[in-house]
Amino acid sequence: MSYYLVVDNGGTNIKVVLFDTKGQQIVSNSFPTPRVDFLPNQREVEMDGMWQLIATAIRELIIENAINPMTIKGLATVGHGKGVYVLGEHGSYLRNGILSTDNRAYQEADYFKGKATDLPLQPILATNAPVLLFWLKRNEPEIYKKIKYFFSAKDFVRYKLTGSYHTDYTDASSNNLLDIYKKDYDAQIFDFFEINELYEKRSPLVKSTDICGYVSAEAAALTGLAEGTPVIGGMFDIDASAIATNALSPKYISVTAGTWSINEYLAKEPVETEDFIMNSIFVDKEHYLIESSSATSAGNLDIIANLIFDNKVDIYEQIARLIEDTSPEKNDLIFLPFLYGSHSHSLAKGSFIGLDSSVERKDILRAVYEGVAFSHRFHLEKLLAKKNTETEGIRLAGGIVNSQQWIQILADVIQLPIEIVEANELGGLGGAISIAVGLGEFDTLQSAADEMSQIKERVLPNKSLKSVYDKKYDKYIKALNNLEDIW
Repeated sequence: MSYYLVVDNGGTNIKVVLFDTKGQQIVSNSFPTPRVDFLPNQREVEMDGMWQLIATAIRELIIENAINPMTIKGLATVGHGKGVYVLGEHGSYLRNGILSTDNRAYQEADYFKGKATDLPLQPILATNAPVLLFWLKRNEPEIYKKIKYFFSAKDFVRYKLTGSYHTDYTDASSNNLLDIYKKDYDAQIFDFFEINELYEKRSPLVKSTDICGYVSAEAAALTGLAEGTPVIGGMFDIDASAIATNALSPKYISVTAGTWSINEYLAKEPVETEDFIMNSIFVDKEHYLIESSSATSAGNLDIIANLIFDNKVDIYEQIARLIEDTSPEKNDLIFLPFLYGSHSHSLAKGSFIGLDSSVERKDILRAVYEGVAFSHRFHLEKLLAKKNTETEGIRLAGGIVNSQQWIQILADVIQLPIEIVEANELGGLGGAISIAVGLGEFDTLQSAADEMSQIKERVLPNKSLKSVYDKKYDKYIKALNNLEDIW
């Protein structure tokens, strides 16, 4: 049997996933992203420690499952977008990597938003690589001067696997580094962000399905992989989810509920950008991914559950038992899922609104489920206002798929059918599909996804709950707007 191996480097968890060449998930090995929080708005990861954990996870997966490394035909790296990972001369470590949930550069982002420009930029975020690099220039000038390479998460992992320095169009375009119309770098963008010194240090661009390196001898010794195994360009994890859920037709919207609430669809042309709407170049370079997102999704549950449960095993089963007798009509509690930041205000914090002496754990947990669903609805409404094609349903990935109750709540809140694919690790599956195309097993992503991704379930919204959730959503929006002065 032959296999594809994918490293999915997320902001909350990192997964090493093995697939057969038909897209069936064989085994995965995962661990929490080794995050370091220095201040409430600074979230980093120790880069060498993370790489050593990834290398160990790959080695353990190979050894514990008696996989012949020669049967692994290709690798891909998938990862969270935004953020930045910098290295010095000869790949030396200069500082920790900065994650996509970091908000240290909110003032710098506001500064750039106030600058006049005709450049085709995406909405400027505090987590954009050029904004963070400018923050480093201002606050850590000695480190900034030593930067030789700057990466996204998945590009750093690929660099450690191969020694080759690249990025792909999905990550670079979503990170405000490219002119999305020319589909190339533009020195004026680096000038605008006042980091023109780094223009000559930009990563060479590759397509996500290009072979752009091979496992080095050093990486092979660490990981147990076979030296010379091809490594595909890889992609931003939101693109991987769109591929894995086979949301490659405009009639579907791909929704990923991870650390970030990612809501997206494919289009032939970019749309006019505004707050909450972004364009990026899709994997095939022929389409654009139209996206509305924020760090307001299922990652919030990890923090709340950690506070509520002493026993961290089977969290979703514990929650299912607790909330099975709850209902939206009886629970007035509103949760604003802003523990990692907000889609509305750079300094917004998570909040429960409506607590009283009768509150129980089940009320808090249901409010978290509903609050995350409301955040997705917020973004979906922005997308649907731009979308000029019929929407048949949602293709869902991420933490929500671990709970039937949460899936149903989301369907009821957004009042659209939700379809779920068989694979558990959808970022990994998207990477595996890209490997298959990169190695020539399929001509197109669509033909590969049709073969390797299967829908296992379709969940329909409960129409009778539409008015109930509409009223609760109105409260959510009013709370969000009225708290802005406090933040």
